[in-house]
Parts: sequence; structure tokens; C-alpha cells
Amino acid sequence: DAVEAALDAQGRAHPVTIRGSGIGCEVSGRGVLAITLARVVSCPNCGGQVEFKAGSSLLSVCPYCASAVARVGDDITELELLGQVAPLADIGSPLSIGTFGSWRNKSFRLVGRIQLNYGEGPWNEWYAAFDDGTWGWVAEAQGRVYLSFGRDVPHLPRYPAAGPGTRFAEGNEQMVVTARRSAKFMSAEGELPFAVAPGTDFKYADCQGAGGLFGSI
Repeated sequence: DAVEAALDAQGRAHPVTIRGSGIGCEVSGRGVLAITLARVVSCPNCGGQVEFKAGSSLLSVCPYCASAVARVGDDITELELLGQVAPLADIGSPLSIGTFGSWRNKSFRLVGRIQLNYGEGPWNEWYAAFDDGTWGWVAEAQGRVYLSFGRDVPHLPRYPAAGPGTRFAEGNEQMVVTARRSAKFMSAEGELPFAVAPGTDFKYADCQGAGGLFGSI
């Protein structure tokens, strides 16, 4: 489920390792200027301090009242309340907000987490903000940690047609859909790179190819 691979520009799978969470690797904490100049606002619901550390963040969860606070536009002068998140499910994780890592000599920091559920229990997706302003998702699967990035791919099958077993070409690679599900946004902490209300359903299809190639539509 969720993200299982780190994709480079050609879509190849690359595992990523992280330090500071008990799973070990060589990572430094430098080069994070872009995400350390936090913008602090007052929660429109309770008045508590809410931070937007990453420039790519569009939503931040109030640590006091669990309100989902979204910024409108490019600044934080206009805010919108999108509801309140449920308490996080304790499903265990070696990761936490503030954990640093690197991928291909690019440093990142985990600044948020979302919990999704497609009906068989929740899972974590961690929002990784890079020091160059880009972002990706970190997920745990089968005892390993993986990083993925979104990118536009032409001629993908649309969700209604992307049932398990559906095959399509991605460049020179042949892909097959392995699962098609709808998952609900259950809870979150910290920041997120999109502004959606708690309870929103996300439709997605996981697909695989040769050599460990993986993706989600």
C-alpha cells in the first residue's frame, strides 16, 4: 500500500535511508535553510500558534485543537479552516516529524504526516520537504523506507478504467495495475503540501513494472 519506491526522473526504483529514527544511515542536518524559516500564524479556531515551515506547505494542523488550517494563495495572511483531524492511530513507526534524511546528496526533513485508510487499517505517509524547495513522500513498507515524487505522465489510464491487471506503457516500460482503491484522509500532524478537508476520499491505483518499477496513479 501507499508509496513503495523512490523514483528518479526515469521512474526507476531507488531505496532511501534516513537517520535519527533508529534505522541508521549517514545524513547531516545542514542545508535546511528553506524549511527552517518558519512562518507562524494564529489558529483561526483556538488562537494557538500554527507553523508553516516549508514553502511548499498548504495546510498545517494546529497542535492545540487539531484544526486543519489552510493558507489561501501564496502568503499566510489569509487562512481557511477545513475541519478537525481525528486523533492519530498508534500504528508504530521509527519515523517522526523533524527526522532528517538525504537522497542523492539532497537533504530533506519530515515536516508532516497523513494517515489514510482504505478499510483494512490506517497507514502513514510522511511529507518530506527538501532544502531546494521540492518535496516528496516517505513511506514504510516491508521493513524498508522509500521515497517517491509526483510527476506528470501522459496517456495514463483513467481511474475508472485502471482495474487490477490493466496494462499500459510508460515510455519503454510496460506497467500493470496491481490494486485500485479509495482511501479516506483520517488524520494528520504537522504540515501537508495540499489543502484538503479531513474525511476526503483519495482514489488511487498502484502499478508495477520490471526491475522494481513502481508507481501510483
